[in-house]
Amino acid sequence: MTGIPPRLALLLVWAGFVEAFLSQYHEPFIPYWSKIAFGLVELALLIAFLARSGASSVRNETSKPATLESANVPGSPAPPA
Repeated sequence: MTGIPPRLALLLVWAGFVEAFLSQYHEPFIPYWSKIAFGLVELALLIAFLARSGASSVRNETSKPATLESANVPGSPAPPA
């Protein structure tokens, strides 16, 4: 195991920042409409982040999808010869 990927670490730090400094304050200090607007902006940024972090749309034509026969799992039946 190599640890937490940097992008995931960034998301966790950001969530901690929001919970520590924004979620604790209510109407007299921060109006609810601004918290809702901030949440909507965060949602749009999260969707964009997840859309960009997915698998590449360009696929290597030489790679084959993995199958159970090629997995070499102990106890699995041998592939046909």
